[in-house]
Amino acid sequence: MSPPLHFSSRWVPWLIALVMAAILSPFIGVAFYCLLVPEPWPEAARIAIPIAVPALYLVLLVSFNRRYVTVTPDGVRVSSGPFPGGIRQTIRRDQIAHCYLRQIVDSVKGREVDRYFLTGVELKGSTIQDVSGRIETVMEAREVAYQIRGILNAHPSASTVEVAPISTLSPPMAWRRLLVIWFVVFAIAIIGGGIWENDHVTWRPSPRPITDP
Repeated sequence: MSPPLHFSSRWVPWLIALVMAAILSPFIGVAFYCLLVPEPWPEAARIAIPIAVPALYLVLLVSFNRRYVTVTPDGVRVSSGPFPGGIRQTIRRDQIAHCYLRQIVDSVKGREVDRYFLTGVELKGSTIQDVSGRIETVMEAREVAYQIRGILNAHPSASTVEVAPISTLSPPMAWRRLLVIWFVVFAIAIIGGGIWENDHVTWRPSPRPITDP
């Protein structure tokens, strides 16, 4: 049996990770400040900590997680790490219609600023899954696409897949959906911190008056 192909690339682009880190860092900083310097707002930590925990984890997730793809004759496996909470998907061999390579052109105000290629597999339901990371030339991308094809066609009973012309379809951005979920968790944490502090204030026992014997 043919050895599997392994691919590794960043889960979230560096620019997106830096923007998110810049947005969430103040919340994390406030939480640490409240822990180290409890005065003059000792209750602030109860609000800041529930906010800072998911914020810190999200920054670690988008900054350091990588996307790992393994191609075998049985299909394609997609995962991410080292921190749990990223994408995980298994595509069976019988779900794959063909392999592809596609060109990505980034532009600003109509002016091209970047151009590169990606390779992957298209499912029978017209969904596509990028397999490789960034590839600089069409020749290299074509070579990788045919390597993927060779591994998939090593399956003893599945139908043969071919390399299709360059696809212009856009793949589902799983990391974007996951970030939306994390931002929902972040919003819930803010509400939870406020409720925690409100309950603490509401149920704080009143001091007993001191009476002379």
